[in-house]
Amino acid sequence: MTRTLADLLDAGHRLGVTCSACHRFRYLREARLDETLTLTALSAGLRCAACGSEDISLTEVTRDPVSGKWPAERS
Repeated sequence: MTRTLADLLDAGHRLGVTCSACHRFRYLREARLDETLTLTALSAGLRCAACGSEDISLTEVTRDPVSGKWPAERS
């Protein structure tokens, strides 16, 4: 079964984007996206906002089990 954005959100996760070219990590604003899209379909149309590379990867991100905080964004 292919995971959708709704599946990810229902699990309490966030969607992170990492650029392979400049190694920037950011969270996507899920409210702006269609929750029925698969993660594969989402990644096809994305590019890095910093360097413009289309070589990005999506990652399901969970809170740190000890602190309860989300990992920090990196630029």
